[in-house]
Amino acid sequence: MLLLHRCEGGVVSAETSHALLVECEDVVSMSCDLLHGRAARIMSIRAKTGLMDELLPSEFVQCVRLVERFVNRSTTLTGRQCPQLRSSLLSQVAIVALGVRY
Repeated sequence: MLLLHRCEGGVVSAETSHALLVECEDVVSMSCDLLHGRAARIMSIRAKTGLMDELLPSEFVQCVRLVERFVNRSTTLTGRQCPQLRSSLLSQVAIVALGVRY
């Protein structure tokens, strides 16, 4: 039995609908991976140039919470972890907590 789904401009089969859904999920996952990598790179560059040192403690905490929220939301959305961004974040936290400089 062929199941059909309505969409704007016509009707598509259940197989086509499922294929489109899977493709959209893949695009979202790839986008999150790309954004995680870019965010980790920005944090790394800021740390190496000393720009992270210029943040006030409250600004640093706000940055950490923002990145954590982004990681958690994208993990919930995609079902995939992002070790690269999380490790960059934890590295920055350790550097600030220990007062280690590059």
